[in-house]
Order: sequence, then C-alpha cells, then structure tokens
Amino acid sequence: MMSVVPLGGSVALGGTTYAARPELGGVVVRDALIPVNLTDSGGHVVFQGALQDRVVKENVSGTLDFYQTLRSDAAMPNPALLEFVRRWSFAGSSTDVDYRTDGLGAPSVHPYLAQHPTPDLVSFVFGQNGYITPGEQTLFYFVKTNATSFDVDGKTELAFGDPAGAVTASDLITAEPVPPQHAQRPGAIVGTVFNDTNHDGIREAVEPGLAGWTVYLDANNNGKLDAGEATVVTNAAGAYTFTGVAPGNYLVREVVPPGWVLTAPKSGFGTATVTSGTPAAGPVFGDYRINSNPFGFRDLLALASHYGKAGAFADGDLNGDGVVNFQDLLLLAANYGKQPGGGPVLG
Repeated sequence: MMSVVPLGGSVALGGTTYAARPELGGVVVRDALIPVNLTDSGGHVVFQGALQDRVVKENVSGTLDFYQTLRSDAAMPNPALLEFVRRWSFAGSSTDVDYRTDGLGAPSVHPYLAQHPTPDLVSFVFGQNGYITPGEQTLFYFVKTNATSFDVDGKTELAFGDPAGAVTASDLITAEPVPPQHAQRPGAIVGTVFNDTNHDGIREAVEPGLAGWTVYLDANNNGKLDAGEATVVTNAAGAYTFTGVAPGNYLVREVVPPGWVLTAPKSGFGTATVTSGTPAAGPVFGDYRINSNPFGFRDLLALASHYGKAGAFADGDLNGDGVVNFQDLLLLAANYGKQPGGGPVLG
C-alpha cells in the first residue's frame, strides 16, 4: 500500500515489507555511514553514532528509493530520544514514504508520521518511538521517488530531545534525487589560462591571466581545433567558461599562439566531467612566450622536452618544413644568444 505524503500535509506510517511491496526490490547504489556526535550545552553526550545513507535502484522501474537508518554506538552513555528527521531536496519528485519492518533495526524505533510542509522538505516524526539505546539502530525509513538519478548534495537534519531543549545536527550532507525533468540539465566547464613567467607549470600568485586565448572542446581528440567544436575566449583575468554543456566527459585544449610554449598541463590537455546543472572544473593552462627576453637555457630545454609533440606549441617548426623535429632544436641552439638581449632568431 502506498503512503504518499501530499504537499502541505502528513500521512501516518504503519511500516511495510518487501513481501507486501515487491516493487521495492532493487540494487543498492549508495551506502554511506556519516558520523554523528552531538553534545548538549553542558558538554554531555546526547547521541554518538552514525547515519546510514542508502540509495536503492528498483529492479523493475529503475527509479530510486532513498533510505536512512540511525545507528548508535555501544559506548553511548545514555539512551537518546530522536524527535524527527528532516530531509531536503525532494521538490519535483514523488514522495511515497514509509519504513521497513523486514530489515535491520529495533522494531520499536521507527517514525510514526511523515510530513511534507514545503516542496523541498520531507520530515519523519519519531516522538515516543524514537528512544534509541546504546548499540541500537532505527528501522530503515525511506522515500520512494520517480527520480532515476541522484547526487550527494542534499541535507539531512536530526533533532534529539533533551531536558535543556532540542539538540540538532543540521549539517549532514546526504543523497538527494535529481528530479526527472532536471536529470539532463546542462552544466558548465570553467578554468583559466595564465602566463607562466617562470616556466614551472605551476601558477604563482604573481603570474597574471592571459586574456583573449581560445580554449576548445576537442570532440574527436585529434589535438587541433576543427570546425564545429565548441570554443570560448578567455576574459581579462584569463578565465574561460563553457556554458550549456550537456552532462558527460570532455577533453579540453587551448590554441597556443605563435611564440608561446604550453607548460601546463604537461599532457597538453585536460578533462572535465559535467554533471546535471553543475559547473565542472576545467584544466588550468600555463604558457610562456618563447621569444621573450632574456632567453635562457631553460627555454632550450623546454623545446627539447616538447620534441616530437607536434602541436604542443605553435611555432615549434622553426625551419618551416612542416614538422617539429631535431632540426628545429638545432636551429634554435645555433641562434641562441644572437638576438639583442639574448632572444633567438626565429625567422
């Protein structure tokens, strides 16, 4: 029997089993223990244990059910009274709620009522059914949803009764459903390009961003910008942002202008994983001007380190034969120091 809690209302909970509701059968796709240790204003332990946060993917429908149980440590000095559990981020998902009587947990410790005061919030009320003795755990309570994906950016609040007043744990980060209509929301990729003035591949605070640089998503992984591949240009601070990016994995590269050498990432590219509606961290690109003065032996070593990596920097083909090879390294070495201030002759 379904126990759908209506928005703005409440529903009494009687408990259920897999035998009564076989659609609940599924595969556990998340199972995490989150430490919970609460003391009152006088420093006395109110609760000591963990919140078990579980997500089950139903076998038949593929939808997700969000389970929790609270486990107390055997070393907890006194019984604790769990008043209620509040779970956020259920807006847009169906909320069929109950608790399982056929799993682990003390039969007497379970919610008797569920409330849905706002679109986001589902609350399980324990009251007198919430006495947890040391080493005991509640029965698994759950929210059955129509969501098919989830993330771990939700929030759970626990409230315990105490002679001095309620003691709460409100900063527990737990699983939340991604509503079906939001499951494939586009995200973003953000990163920076900087002037690696000391050529070490690491951005120091004094190294500025590079404005006007082209960064692209290398869809076919061929190391060059092709027609149709998404591009953005860095702003005055050297930052770039790809917006409206569908969830998935992406390979990110930059277009290195003539006269510059890429130092970071060492591979010459980076990857970004975009999830629904969330900005993903893209690579931080470092570059320095190869014909900047004074030109030093470090620049020669940089060219040697990029030997054979056509496309690692745009002007590596110093003799114009169409390839980056040892002849270019020899040409740079031969011209080392021949330009005023130590710069090489590159033409």
